[in-house]
Parts: sequence; structure tokens; C-alpha cells
Amino acid sequence: MKIEMRSHGTVQEIHRDPPSQELEESLYSDTRTAIHPPPKTIQLPLWIPAVTLAFLLLLIMGLCFWIWQLQKASLRNDALLGNASSSAIGLQSEKDSDAIAESPYLPLAQIKETALSYASLTAEEVVFIATKLSTKQNPAQYEIIFLHKDAQYEYLLHAETGALLHHQMLHTDMVVDQKAFLPPETFRQLALDCAGLNDAVFTKEKLDQSNDIYCYQLAFYDAAQRHYTVLLHAETGAVLKYEVEEPKAIDASKLISLEEAKQQALIRAGILSNDANVTFTKEKRSGSVYLLAFTLEDGTQYTIELDGYTGMANTVDVVPISADTSNFLGFSEAKRLAIEKAGLSADTPVVFTKAKIDRGTGVYVYELEFETDTYEYEVWVHTLTGEIIKYKAWFR
Repeated sequence: MKIEMRSHGTVQEIHRDPPSQELEESLYSDTRTAIHPPPKTIQLPLWIPAVTLAFLLLLIMGLCFWIWQLQKASLRNDALLGNASSSAIGLQSEKDSDAIAESPYLPLAQIKETALSYASLTAEEVVFIATKLSTKQNPAQYEIIFLHKDAQYEYLLHAETGALLHHQMLHTDMVVDQKAFLPPETFRQLALDCAGLNDAVFTKEKLDQSNDIYCYQLAFYDAAQRHYTVLLHAETGAVLKYEVEEPKAIDASKLISLEEAKQQALIRAGILSNDANVTFTKEKRSGSVYLLAFTLEDGTQYTIELDGYTGMANTVDVVPISADTSNFLGFSEAKRLAIEKAGLSADTPVVFTKAKIDRGTGVYVYELEFETDTYEYEVWVHTLTGEIIKYKAWFR
């Protein structure tokens, strides 16, 4: 660098080296030092974000799987609790959906109409509480109970013919508002859909109330004799309970006949003579078991269960008579007098349902109950004189 200086007419030259680039920048630069310096940058290894991304993907997949499981559980619950018409509980074979053999008993709808006709009422006027088929009695019978205004009607009808066996009407304070209930036909269809069937023999329809919730209980069986019980919500039709009972396999060809069973029962009672005077009051087979009840001439009563395959006794119940029967007329004569009192001939087919010796009005009597195709009878006969102490007859 060359600098000229003039002083009193004299010129002086001063030579100086130029400043370095760093000094020049420091002298003439406008740059200022920051009060807060910028943060230092840290560079992470590449494997850390990779692991983080993989973890997030696994978390998302687990969440999706959990939601899918919830949806499956929801669909399964729908099948059990409300969507019985669209999804059946328990897969049945195609054979089960075939039409079942015709039942010997009147269908529920027809038996209800028959009961209403006896009461001179219509279905719109009543609320059905229960309709149940019972095959334990002889003959099999339906029990029908329904409400009308402040009265409860109870009917017993012959299960095959619909004939009136017994009825009564009782006062009741029970009130059922069924406006919100589904119709009976809908309940039957929902029950069939629930079991995966197209047809079945219904044996029970009952309206129940539990915790202020009304529900319908239906019982029925299919062609394979499986027994179903379904409980449905009365307003929504949701399935509240579902049960299936498999039938016990029975080889009817290997069972002894009823007559053979009766002979085995008499032998078990110590009666060896074929012409012994015995009054059978129950002759029934349930599955592979025969249930027989009979009364001997002296009044001793037997109830015996026999194995239908072997004829051996499963149970024996004996009720002896404590009275001195040496001067009694005997059941043969008492039965003859009772049938005569009923106005029946000796060759009229009669089925006895009760035959016992008991005290009635202070004396020993023969208590006899028997029935024909049209009537039932109850007769008490004095054991010594043959006098008719009690007589009752009613249309079946």
C-alpha cells in the first residue's frame, strides 16, 4: 500500500503491507456474534428409525387383529341373541331339515283353537299363558291355559282327538299387555331357524316372566327325535336360551313285548298263574323301560320298572294292605259292581287307572277309576256290602 503525505510542501511516501484476508473481513464485515448460538445437530444411526417403524407396524397390525376378533364375537352374539333367522345355532345335517313323520297328536295351533271353541272366545280376546303336551298320562293330553279379562281358563284336552277331558275357570288379577309381543307364528319360525330346521313337532309354548322381562319358551323335537328347548324374548325375538338333547339309541326289535313285560312283572310279584285276578292300572313304555302298576285281589299294590331288553326289574315298589281282607268282596266283584253302576256291559272295553283299598268316610272301600273311549268314572265300593259309596262320571 502506498500513502502520500504532504507537509510543508514536502511529500512523503509511506509503504505498508496490505492486511490479510481474515483481518480485512474482520475489519469491514458486518457479521455479529449471535447471543444464542444454534443447537448442535446430532446424527442418529440408521437402525434406530428402522426399528421404530417396524414396532409401529406391529402395533397397527395387532390393533387391526383385535378389532377383527371383536367383530367376530359380535356376529356370533347376534346369532345367539337376535339374528336367529339369519344364522342357525348348531349345524344340522340336510336330513334334519326334511319333513318329519306325521305326529299322532294335534298341532298346537289347532289345539288352541279347540280350547277357544269350548270357551266361546277368539284368539284376539285372550292371552295364552301355556300350552303343553303331556304323554305321561293315558291318554296323552294337552294342558292349555289362557287369560280373558279377570279370569284364567284351564283346559285338559285329548291330545289326539281334542275331546274335552277337564276344564276350570279361576279369578285372577294377572294382566298381560301383549301389544308389543311378536305373534306366536313368528316365535315358532324363529325357534326353527335357531335349530336349523324346516319342520318340527312342537310340544310346548309357555309365556314366562322373569325380572320384568317376558319371554316365550318353546319345546319341540325333530325327525331324529332330538328334543329342543328355546327361550325367546317376547318383544324382540332374541334367543335367551337354547338346548338340544340327543335321543337315546333304542333297538325296538330287541325289546320284549308289553305282554311279556307284564308276565315278568307278575312273576316278580310271585304270581305264577296266568288266570290270576290282577288289575293293571298302568302299562307304559318309556324308551327301553316298561313302567307297570297293578293291584292284586287282596289289595296289595305293585309298581315295577322293567328293563325292556332283559325283562329284569329295575325298581319294585310294594304297598301292602294292612286290613283283614278275608271277608272283603274282592276286586273282581267290586269291578263288576262299578261297571254295572256305570251302565256298561261286561264286554265294554274298559281301562282301569286306579284300583286300591282305602278308608273312605270311615270304612274300607274299593277306590276304582276307569275310562272308556268317551267317559271317565270314579267309583267307591264298600268292601263288605258292595254298596256304592261314591259315583262320579264325566265326558272325556
